Amino acid sequence: MPHLVGLAPPPLPAHDGTVVGIASDSTNKLLVSAGSDSALRVWDFRTQKLRAELPLGSAASHMQLHAGTGLAAVVCVDRTVRMVDIEAARIVRRFSGHR
Repeated sequence: MPHLVGLAPPPLPAHDGTVVGIASDSTNKLLVSAGSDSALRVWDFRTQKLRAELPLGSAASHMQLHAGTGLAAVVCVDRTVRMVDIEAARIVRRFSGHR
């Protein structure tokens, strides 16, 4: 549906809970967000369209993106750090057992 002048644009498919981290890649092509709803979402920065949604298996509590590599470190409440390749939208490493 096209945007009509004077009307608000339709809402984006938002997180169902608190957003705990958000960052853009080094070229501002992608935006990544992590939430307490156990999801990581990758967005097209220009069009604002959702490109990918990745279930984390546990609620995220923190996220840090290394813009040069496109890897996001997502800390979850299950005490596991998940390394996510945001371009491929997949978990590439898990580090468990943190206290």
